[in-house]
Amino acid sequence: MKRKQTAARGSAVEAPTGARVDGRALRASRTRAAIAEAMVAMVREGNLRPTGEQIAARAGVSLRAFRTYFKSQDSLIRAANEEYLRVMAEGVEQQKAAPRKDPVHALVEERARGLEATETMRQAASLAGPSKAVAEIAQRVRKFRRRQCETAFEDALAEREGDERATLLAALDVTLSAAVWDELRRGMRLSRRSAAHVVEHVLRALAAPRAHRTSQR
Repeated sequence: MKRKQTAARGSAVEAPTGARVDGRALRASRTRAAIAEAMVAMVREGNLRPTGEQIAARAGVSLRAFRTYFKSQDSLIRAANEEYLRVMAEGVEQQKAAPRKDPVHALVEERARGLEATETMRQAASLAGPSKAVAEIAQRVRKFRRRQCETAFEDALAEREGDERATLLAALDVTLSAAVWDELRRGMRLSRRSAAHVVEHVLRALAAPRAHRTSQR
């Protein structure tokens, strides 16, 4: 009888320990997510260079916790971009589900918002130099942008096959890239609205039906 009681007590003691471990892991995950969400939100609101203290305060965590979970700028950039990609992915799904009144305009506006919001993240990544984490993020952004193009220009791409389709997709893709946007905004000093108009104009010209392009010559 004593052995059974001992075993029962042992199992009763072990369960809370496991629960505590799981609880700590869950809280750590939530804290990291809150910090990443706070940084993305502050950048989108116009605070392009939030400090650690500001991010921690916005996330509702201590500065010590912030420094515990993000010991380097690279790790913070990775987490912030992960959060941004998650939000953008939700936007793509909403774009697919929404009525297709003008998917091209909607795509340009979404890209403009995203590129404006992540300007500092791109600059920080560039200043950080070569990094495996940044390279992985850049590759994921390219794949994500390609999916956006395939969704918004589904009809135009369906008209083309083989190399012609691949060429059009590449042209649409690069038109929506951060490099083109930064040249329009910083290099040519266009306003956000003007830059968006240029991008939309180029996209529509590239994706115009064959008959329309022929009639314009």
